[in-house]
Amino acid sequence: MSDSPVKPAASPSDAPSLGAPPASHCSLSRRKKLAYSLVTTLLFVVSLETGLALVGVELAVDLSDPLVGFDGSSPLFVSDTAFGDPSWMVTSKNKLAWFNQQSFPRHKVPGTRRVFCLGGSTTHGRPYDDTTSFPGWLRELLPRVAPDTRWEVINAGGVSYASYRVARLTQELVQYEPDLFIVYTGHNEFLEDRTYGEIKHASPLRRGAMAMLARSRTATLAQWMFGGQSEDRVQLSEDVDTVLDHTVGPTTYQRDIEQQRRIIEHFKVNLSRIVAIARGCGAEVVLVTPASNLKDSAPFKSQHSNGMSTETLLEWTQQYETARQQERDGHLEAARLAYARAAELDSSFAELHWRTGRLLLKQKQFEQAHAAFCRSIDEDVCPLRAVNEIPRIIRNTAERLNVPLVDFEQLVAAQCRDQLGHSSPGREVFLDHVHPTIAVNGQLAKAIVDRLIDAEIIEMESAPTEQALTEVSRQINSRVDERQHAIALRNLAKVLNWAGKHLEAGSLATRAVEQLPDDPESLVLSAAYLGETGRVDKAIEYYRHALRHRPEYATAHQMLGAALVDRGQLNEALGHFRELARLRPGDSHAWQMIGAIYAEQEQFDAALPNFEKALALNGEDANIHYNLANALGHSGRRGDAIDHYTRAVELNPKDLDARNNLGVMLMRDGRRKEAARQFRKVLRLRPDDPVAAANLRDAQSEK
Repeated sequence: MSDSPVKPAASPSDAPSLGAPPASHCSLSRRKKLAYSLVTTLLFVVSLETGLALVGVELAVDLSDPLVGFDGSSPLFVSDTAFGDPSWMVTSKNKLAWFNQQSFPRHKVPGTRRVFCLGGSTTHGRPYDDTTSFPGWLRELLPRVAPDTRWEVINAGGVSYASYRVARLTQELVQYEPDLFIVYTGHNEFLEDRTYGEIKHASPLRRGAMAMLARSRTATLAQWMFGGQSEDRVQLSEDVDTVLDHTVGPTTYQRDIEQQRRIIEHFKVNLSRIVAIARGCGAEVVLVTPASNLKDSAPFKSQHSNGMSTETLLEWTQQYETARQQERDGHLEAARLAYARAAELDSSFAELHWRTGRLLLKQKQFEQAHAAFCRSIDEDVCPLRAVNEIPRIIRNTAERLNVPLVDFEQLVAAQCRDQLGHSSPGREVFLDHVHPTIAVNGQLAKAIVDRLIDAEIIEMESAPTEQALTEVSRQINSRVDERQHAIALRNLAKVLNWAGKHLEAGSLATRAVEQLPDDPESLVLSAAYLGETGRVDKAIEYYRHALRHRPEYATAHQMLGAALVDRGQLNEALGHFRELARLRPGDSHAWQMIGAIYAEQEQFDAALPNFEKALALNGEDANIHYNLANALGHSGRRGDAIDHYTRAVELNPKDLDARNNLGVMLMRDGRRKEAARQFRKVLRLRPDDPVAAANLRDAQSEK
């Protein structure tokens, strides 16, 4: 017999039954095995991260943008070979459309402190240039504060540059021995179209995991070993390519809450990257919160909530227009209540909040006004001002990463409170929606210097005094060419006018006319503003003056023609609209106005072919259908008139006059029930309409 008896194979009857305990009491449960595996993996990852940190491997998110890549790598600064001195760096010629001309030595002279100012058009100095920008002011102030230091302040602000482009630029600039980066960014985050690839379809869990991985050195190692970036990264053009460059006004923008959330998340990542990149080369960083014109800059695009019914939209419109009329008549509380009723129906319309804020300012309800202005920025479908989450992210990032902060948004709010009693800055601070006046750029520069002193980034030898600011202001303003200054204002006015902000554009253009009295574009923009503010005779004078200098200026003919119609000077107006139609034969508005003038003169046979020409050019214009229907009705073509009134109502359900006229025409055609329905719809939305009420009585009384 063997000393180790062999155990016989178990018979089926000997096999353990289902659910029996495991053979050995020492084996681990599945839950414990999973926990043990997770702990082991976590310890390995922590050890790997620690080891990679010790050998200097940087975070993946600090090395490159996890969401955006760029086609090409054209640098901002290149060697100055044109003048035979490659040791000097100058702004590349192909970047001058977005950047100021700047120059500096490739290697710093001993005793020099080099400061790069980064951001968008505010940093650049728009609507002017580097001369009047806050970097320009810093260039003058810093030597007065620390005269023993040789200061180099380089303006690297790029027009329309968003944070992801600023982060990329920071990576380029670290090779030039920077001591300090001053970063003013946040207004341009929504300018360029970014799809974010497949990440936009990812679940919140996957997005969180991707963000966590991007903030690990293990991801850096994986990129180095296996190469490449995520295929989810959208590739942007080498140079800025804004959505607005491809549209007439902000028409392309539509409300997309999910996209806005992704853009804000991306901004948060970019801001941290900028700080990490700068600190990686030993430079200091100062962050600046962007500030906006709240009270004097209307939203760029307002849009109603999706899915609003026609009835709700019509009721909202009635309340909104009632509020505006009550405000014009000086009945402020009645106007506020009407705005509030409109907000109950739909609170997503940005201009509603802006107008509410303006009204609340008149009522001296300053805190509520400020809240309304902020809400209007957040609801703006074309957000060309930093949404309110942007400054909050900058403050949180500064606190989290221990970065000195200049809270420019709070600075201008405090200044506004001191001077006006409220915290909603406007044209006294900004030239347009975001660009500060020359003087306010100086105040920002002083605030930056003060913060640098507080943070002990520079040693104060003499604090910037009011006298120093006055002297610097005199120097900076002496360098401004008044004509160039006026041209800058005119160009800014053209941009605002293109964006539909006609009153703001006209206000700037009026200032430009003082230096450019014969400039047709400034004259036309100013005239439009004068007409809107009730100075029609002066507006007509400006239009005529513009046409004397540019006889084929189509816009001037159009605007002058409209002003003359309002004045009742129809024959002269007709001549300008005929000229407009000659210059722009595809302009449906020109043909419609010719027809309208003939119709006003009761020359309906002459009006009809012009309306038909307009309709052929733009068949979806409700006003053309309405005017054509009027002319057809007067010409005895009742059936055709009904068809075009019906189409006008379909295209614009808010046109109650079209509904009234449609009802009248249906009644004349013997279709009294249909006519009564139209009159009832008018009265449901405009209960005090006497014409609709009388028409409804006639429709119901006739047998």
